[in-house]
Amino acid sequence: MQLLLKDQAYQALLEMIWSGNLEAGEIYSLTKIAQDLNISRTPLRDAIQRLSDEKRIDILPSRGFCLHKFTEEEIKQRYHLTISLEGYSIVRLIEKYKENPKNPYIMKLEECVDLMENGLNEEHTFKEKYNYDNVFHNTLVESLDDNFPEYLSLKDHGFINIPELHIYAKCLDMKVMLAFNKRTLNAIKTGNYEDGYKCMIENADYVYNIYIEQSNK
Repeated sequence: MQLLLKDQAYQALLEMIWSGNLEAGEIYSLTKIAQDLNISRTPLRDAIQRLSDEKRIDILPSRGFCLHKFTEEEIKQRYHLTISLEGYSIVRLIEKYKENPKNPYIMKLEECVDLMENGLNEEHTFKEKYNYDNVFHNTLVESLDDNFPEYLSLKDHGFINIPELHIYAKCLDMKVMLAFNKRTLNAIKTGNYEDGYKCMIENADYVYNIYIEQSNK
């Protein structure tokens, strides 16, 4: 089924966010974006309103729109939810690894670490760099293998799957992020509950502090 124009516009804008083509702090003209996307203003306006309702962008009357400016409170709430879910996920993964070292989620985490490590030596786009770490943390939560994450609306309120927040990922040291992911994976494989949880908190603290610093500029 062919998408409606407003849905096409929504998907196009979402891809611009995921690709890092929309910069934090920049104001974008509806007319200019409509020309770039070769779509009329009406469906684009509907798409922008939808993204605004989702708190992915902020509409600036008579000026255009920009990526949503996350408040410190919003970032803090996402921080707490992410720690809660990922900590629980790590505990469950340790149990699954003991039962089956070839658990598909463990293997996917290993693949994520390998891709991230190989990618550090190459030039990659924002989207590629963002996805390396994002997929790792998505896999942690997906390993729960039920609708628990959806029930808590992690995609709306956690750290993962929010590239407009992770635009600040450009300020993160990906070698540090890789080290955290390696340590988390090792804790899962060695059954080290304490270090797994401690690593997850230190990882979240590192990201949180940089995001707060950048959002306050």
